[in-house]
Amino acid sequence: MYNNRVEVPTFIPQFAQLGLGDMQQPPPGPKPSGSHSPFTPHRAPPTFHPSSASASNHADTLPPYQNTNGSFSYQGPVPHIGKFRPKGVGGNNVAQFVSPDVKMELVHRQLAMEARADPTVYPDLPQQVEHLNHLVPLEQINQHHATQSVYKAISVRDGVTYCIRRLHGFRISSPKQLQPLETWKKLNNVNVVQLREVIVNCKSFGDSSVVLVYDYHPLADSLKTRHFGRMLGSSFIDGITGAKISGQLPGHNSTQMQQGAGVVEWLLWSYVIQLSSALRAVHANGLASRCVDLSKILVHGKNKILLNCGGVADLLAPDTQVQQLQMEDLHALGRVLLALATGNAFSARRDLVQQSMTYVTNHYSSDMKNLISFLLSSSPSGRKSINEIMPMIGARFYSQLETAQMRNDMLENELSKELENGRLFRILAKINTIVERPDSALGCGFCRFNLDPSWSETGDRFMIKLFRDYVFHQVTESGKPWMDMAHIVQCLNKLDAGVSEKVQLVSRDGNNLLIVSYGDLRRCLETAFRELSTMPSVVPRH
Repeated sequence: MYNNRVEVPTFIPQFAQLGLGDMQQPPPGPKPSGSHSPFTPHRAPPTFHPSSASASNHADTLPPYQNTNGSFSYQGPVPHIGKFRPKGVGGNNVAQFVSPDVKMELVHRQLAMEARADPTVYPDLPQQVEHLNHLVPLEQINQHHATQSVYKAISVRDGVTYCIRRLHGFRISSPKQLQPLETWKKLNNVNVVQLREVIVNCKSFGDSSVVLVYDYHPLADSLKTRHFGRMLGSSFIDGITGAKISGQLPGHNSTQMQQGAGVVEWLLWSYVIQLSSALRAVHANGLASRCVDLSKILVHGKNKILLNCGGVADLLAPDTQVQQLQMEDLHALGRVLLALATGNAFSARRDLVQQSMTYVTNHYSSDMKNLISFLLSSSPSGRKSINEIMPMIGARFYSQLETAQMRNDMLENELSKELENGRLFRILAKINTIVERPDSALGCGFCRFNLDPSWSETGDRFMIKLFRDYVFHQVTESGKPWMDMAHIVQCLNKLDAGVSEKVQLVSRDGNNLLIVSYGDLRRCLETAFRELSTMPSVVPRH
């Protein structure tokens, strides 16, 4: 299926304007010698021999590759990804389509972004907050004692979904309170939720509130929810079907540990590395997080950590003692790690710390025990830095890096499949734009285009129609529809390449039989589509 050498088809500007073409210029580099028609069969480029290159002059040395004018060979999955491929029944299907796990994860995130609030549960939600509409609560709202509430909303400016945090009835007493938030907006770190905007004196909720606009990470859980239980029930409805949906990803347990047991050590080290990266970026910008808490740290996907609520504490309780606040961040990190290690959210209480550290000593490595002890203890000099925990992480950093690169390789492989599928879709779009056009069948007097009434049924277009039937409408000897994905993909690849292989096309009534090459079919396809695209519009005759 993948061993057909093909060429990237050339699309005309009108087709690209519809979002169906690729109008990027070819990459810079030496042009291939000789002329190469885009519709002739692809021939393998000359083999490059390093020995012959080294014997020539430096100026004439060939690069270790050959520019094939857009021609390349579709080889299927990246070779080094093969060891991650599922085995058994259905494993080969992954070669053409995105893996089910990745697909379902992305689908559920899309559903979360498109979800709407159930109006019977949240009748008092405002229709719009400044440029944001379609508000959906992301946390349970306490109408009587709430001081903050969190929603997702869609911006009418760019159509992007954002997370907004409302500070109920809060007023800015001095413009200086907003200065740290300007720094937060400039902070860009993969483990910190990005602050985008601050809306002061917001009247949409019936009071004077401050609204902070953050990036939205769909289906992200807090560490408290992920590891210490999830509140049941859902008040979200699908924006299209109206059905209630759940915020739980399939395959994601609400807790990744048994009651009373701590998080596995490799996962805990992953959290340490990501949280230290986030705090390092925050502290380097002269800020303090002040939100290192189980309820404020998010887990996105399987185990990506996001430090949330940046800038909230700077508004609620302005403090200029940044160094002291940064020290408190380290203490808070120690408390979070101790809670995760013991499976007890209250393990950092003064009367439980000794017992909790004994548990860590008995069930985790000495490095983890020393790390938590360092974070919880007071420094003799009165000053500690997040950078001091790097030696304690040690070689485990390489494991985290390896995991991230492995994940990147797998996602790149999934992306390469969609590259192929997008190419095949563009071919199908061209074919279906040409065959059996209703405007040509109605006659020129009723056509938008000046087409002959039999345009789709004659000449090159007729061969394209027969090819469409050959690819999609064949039946077996018993009369059963023959639906073979390998046959469909192989035929479309050959058409895209314009190979010299010939194919027998038969009309539905059996009166016409044509034997043509894929190269001829490609020429017919491009000619017919170009004719359609350049057809001038005419005023209909009544």
